[in-house]
Formats: sequence, C-alpha cells, structure tokens
Amino acid sequence: MSCAAHSRRTAGRAVPSGRRYETSLLKSSPRRNVRLTIVREKGVAGSGLNLHLDGNDLARIAAVEALTIYVSPRRHVVTARPLFSPAASLRIEPKKNQPMTLRIIDRNGNFQFVIADRAWLSSVGRSVETWARRPFSGSSDSR
Repeated sequence: MSCAAHSRRTAGRAVPSGRRYETSLLKSSPRRNVRLTIVREKGVAGSGLNLHLDGNDLARIAAVEALTIYVSPRRHVVTARPLFSPAASLRIEPKKNQPMTLRIIDRNGNFQFVIADRAWLSSVGRSVETWARRPFSGSSDSR
C-alpha cells in the first residue's frame, strides 16, 4: 500500500471539542512527544465509543472521527468502551518521536484496535497480524 493510500485510509474528521475530555494531551510537550492518532473506521456500529488512556477518559468518538493526542514514550493501555458491547483494549509502547496511528475496527460485532503504521511495526520487528494476536489480559481501567 502506498503512503498516500495509507493516509487516506486512516484519515477522519476531528472529534468535536465538546466530546474531548483530556485536553492537556492535545499539545505536545517535552515529556509527551509521541503523536498518537486514534481513528474510528466507517462502518463500526454504535453511536459512540468512550476512549480511555491508562484508565483516564479521553473522548467519545463517533464513526469516521479521529483523535490525535500526545503521549510519553512508555507503556500505555488504550481502551474503547462501547455502551452495550465488551470493551477493546490494546497495550502499546510508543517510541520517542515516532508517531503511531490506531484504527478501531469491527470484527464480527466486536471492537478491535489495529496498528495502522507498518513502519512502526517493522521498527519493533512485528507484523500487523502477530501484533494483533498477542495476548493481553485486560486494561488498567478498573471500571
């Protein structure tokens, strides 16, 4: 897939400010220098998903919307929590100054995160398929 086609596939309109809760993560800082973009793909059922980072509310994201935040280069847990379905979580460990894009997709009625950056995956020696299958026992979110 070419870079241009890849960018079009992960593009989405920005989540409106009224549904963004953690506004401190919207701008980079010396400690938070990794750009993380989360895109909810077209066709993912449901009216809205609550996004969480390490158990903290980020935003409520609708279909074809994207949220870009800046995180520190360490382990994080990203969770998409719909109203009436099981939550989907993904543990990530972004590298300093390496942007990362996550797509939220629907697999047979279940939400799932997919890392959209093949360059990022190759930098850690993984393929998209093996990264998506790696075990994860839950999130740090106790709600």
